[in-house]
Amino acid sequence: DETLKAAFLLVERLRDSNAALNIEMNAGGGSFKSQMKRADRSGADVALILGEEEVASQTVAIKPLRDNAEQVSVEWSGLSDALARFFDS
Repeated sequence: DETLKAAFLLVERLRDSNAALNIEMNAGGGSFKSQMKRADRSGADVALILGEEEVASQTVAIKPLRDNAEQVSVEWSGLSDALARFFDS
């Protein structure tokens, strides 16, 4: 599955670019709603959303889970910088 391959690639890039980030990947099935509940229960500050549309456009959605900030979409090449700005604020 192309989405799963892209997810592994992005996780590895993020881990290589910023060792301070604690990145957990959940490739389990279930509905989108159940996946978001799992992300919330994990205690994560943000969820990165990657689906078929995001793979096609080489973007990823960053969804804040602990505050009312807006979900943003960023290009893969800018993901590490976008996360750094999110956590620096």
